[in-house]
Amino acid sequence: SGVQFALTPALEMLTAAAPEKNLSVPVMLSVLDPAVPFGSGVYLFLPDSTGNAVALVRQPGNHLIFIEARPIIYAENYGARLQSLGGATTEQLASALVCLRQFLQLPEPLRPRKRIEVETWNGAPVLSTPAAAWLLQHGFEKEAEKLVLWPSQLP
Repeated sequence: SGVQFALTPALEMLTAAAPEKNLSVPVMLSVLDPAVPFGSGVYLFLPDSTGNAVALVRQPGNHLIFIEARPIIYAENYGARLQSLGGATTEQLASALVCLRQFLQLPEPLRPRKRIEVETWNGAPVLSTPAAAWLLQHGFEKEAEKLVLWPSQLP
């Protein structure tokens, strides 16, 4: 585990062999994945939307959502707590939230949760934030003070 390194010739060979990818499509990675260059032991600055450093915790259930190889959203506890990251546009944030659906697209025995419950966005109750409208457009439903997505709401 840890940061992965490659010699320049190996990187050039891998880049030349890889087909072109659409990097504008959101990609969600567990923070436990060695490909994630942030977190304990790695001192790369990960700013939130206000420019403060994000304390990324490397534990199961925490994920980063990337667009164009840049971290856009930090999701803790399978999306219960969401934090937008520095430099993300409104369009990127809205499209990145669709990645939360991936938790429920796994076969039932492998699903980490029976449903996704979003409680906060940038530390505020999610229902009082712009994220609420984005999530509601993608099948989430209001339940008390949070937004919930059930497997039955997936196409």
